[in-house]
Amino acid sequence: MNPISWFFVGLAYVAGAVFALGFGWKLWSWLRTPNPLIIPTTPAPTTAVGAAARVAGEALFFKSLFRGNRWTWFFGYLMHLSIAVALMRHAVVPLGVPVGGSDLDFTALGPALNDLIRPIWDATFRLGPLFPIAVIGLLARRAWVERTRYISYAADYAILLLLLGIGGSGVLMKYVWEPDVDAVHHFVFGLNPGHPFAPAPLGDPLFLVHFSLVMTLMMVFPFSKLLHAGGIFFSPTRNQPDNPREVRHVTPWASR
Repeated sequence: MNPISWFFVGLAYVAGAVFALGFGWKLWSWLRTPNPLIIPTTPAPTTAVGAAARVAGEALFFKSLFRGNRWTWFFGYLMHLSIAVALMRHAVVPLGVPVGGSDLDFTALGPALNDLIRPIWDATFRLGPLFPIAVIGLLARRAWVERTRYISYAADYAILLLLLGIGGSGVLMKYVWEPDVDAVHHFVFGLNPGHPFAPAPLGDPLFLVHFSLVMTLMMVFPFSKLLHAGGIFFSPTRNQPDNPREVRHVTPWASR
């Protein structure tokens, strides 16, 4: 392989290590943070099961955001849904799922499953352009809503522009300048540990830009506001049951 291909291989492994170690360190620091007081945002459920359901509702449906601002919820939910679909569609290559041409081949699963899965899979194809549209909506909110603009930092705009670059380059590759799909598949699959490395598709600069932006996102993810993806599960205002009357909570220093 040439030095440029080795650069992109190294970039992928560095980004993966930074993402995994940074995310793991933040999760560990949250787990070690004491929560001696019961401080759920009321009205709140009074049981652990209810608190878990509340966290699930926030993580899956953004219920608080829906009650607070419908337009922000719409663009935010559209963006997260598009990301989830994109991750699902992208994961099939490094996981080694057989592909046919530029898309998945479900015929090996049998006619019945193929007829069931294929329409659903094809429907996700149409969600791609919605991702940059959602990011543009969130950028417009930060730029034009005075209260939001006042509390926004340069890093907030940079993250959205990074996401816009990823989504925009992905849509261009899908609809305008399609790369060499086989070369991309071999390169990405070769990044799996235990598999021989494959040269980067240097003839597809748009893919290399897209790939570099994704690796950049992975490296900044653990150190940015994007980490709310994991932090929502550790928020005491959401994950605690409102049961101070039923259960006595004694702080460690008070019990000595």
